[in-house]
Amino acid sequence: MFNIRVISLRKYYKYISAFITLLMCVYALKILALDNIDFTVQAKGIQIPSMVVQADTQVNIQENLFVLVLNKTIPVMEVNYKQHQGNSSYTEVLKIAINRLLNFDYQDPKTLFRAELSILSELDDMALHVNDPHQNEDMDTREIHFVGGVENNIDNAMKNALVGGEAEQGLPALSTDVTKETNDAALPSVAGQLAETIEVVSSPVQVPNKVKLDLKKPVIFIYHTHGTESYRPESVGNYHSLNRKYTVVNVGEKLKDHLTSKGYQVIHDETIHDHPSFQGSYVRSLETLNQNLKKNDSLKIVFDIHRDGIDRIESLPNYNALKEDSVVTINGERVAKFLFVVGGQNENYDKLLKLAEYIRIRSDEMYPGLAKKTIVKDYAKFNQYKSDFSLLIEVGSNANHIDEAIRTTKYLAEIMDSVIKDIKE
Repeated sequence: MFNIRVISLRKYYKYISAFITLLMCVYALKILALDNIDFTVQAKGIQIPSMVVQADTQVNIQENLFVLVLNKTIPVMEVNYKQHQGNSSYTEVLKIAINRLLNFDYQDPKTLFRAELSILSELDDMALHVNDPHQNEDMDTREIHFVGGVENNIDNAMKNALVGGEAEQGLPALSTDVTKETNDAALPSVAGQLAETIEVVSSPVQVPNKVKLDLKKPVIFIYHTHGTESYRPESVGNYHSLNRKYTVVNVGEKLKDHLTSKGYQVIHDETIHDHPSFQGSYVRSLETLNQNLKKNDSLKIVFDIHRDGIDRIESLPNYNALKEDSVVTINGERVAKFLFVVGGQNENYDKLLKLAEYIRIRSDEMYPGLAKKTIVKDYAKFNQYKSDFSLLIEVGSNANHIDEAIRTTKYLAEIMDSVIKDIKE
């Protein structure tokens, strides 16, 4: 007779769990040790031999057993093992699985704290937003710069300061009609609050540098980094629409028509760069700009047409005041105001600001109140380094009706024509 001894696994269950936990800890330490060895070898420039286990290769049975246990215990391990098998060692697969399972990178201890304290993750995202110039740039024109009954105080001394001759070299002084925004402006502002301004002493506006133009070829380029920005009545998508009729693309086309009627050859690129993703718009629009400049080396003057705006504008108690402050009456018509934005990170910043201020003062001479204060964003570029005659123009805002913005293009073309005649060689 055979004696059959029945072993109850239930009494050993806690020991089995402890054993598996201990085994995983030992294996984790092994990973760290191997990873340190990998880094040492890489630092010496020696290529690490492949540690991939082939299906028909005889390997240590203990390692295979451990791999099998982990795969069956943690499904994400098996998925990653099958996905990466043949491309990396199981050590690397385990790292990938831990990262995906716990969102933890053992080489970056901060990830563990971020997993436990969600506020740290949000702070990291904010820091990334501030430090990435393209992130900052994409956010800029989504918020209105002047809210409420702020008026443009035109300095008569500056209006009369336009003089002929060559411009003085160096950085032009900011006038009282220039608003400078620092890195703090990269963080979202509270709707309805006034943008902070830095007041400086007025000084005569310098004449921009001369530019050589071949009027037999295209000399002006118009494009839109944020081509979905729309005006009333197209309020869908927080005033971001693909309906060209109500967006800045239509405004750009009308500006092209007016400039063409004055004898300039203009290229208007209607490529949409902020849809389906808003982030990275300036990266994509730079590609469009580079392609056109390469194809047409005669292009010298660049307009990136935007519109200003504010979130949930229709719910604000001063909505009607905003609409009235966004227009100026010219020849009995309501015309949307415009402004220039200059990126302070550009190497040619002084030339860009000089040009923007010259045009703004000329606008004040011809159509007082049409041009608002020039905005300087000292943490951004807006692709303006590609030309010394590059202008980011915000025509109106989402407080304006599309018809008001279109009317602006007629007067803006007249102002540009006057300035171009001044600076053309």
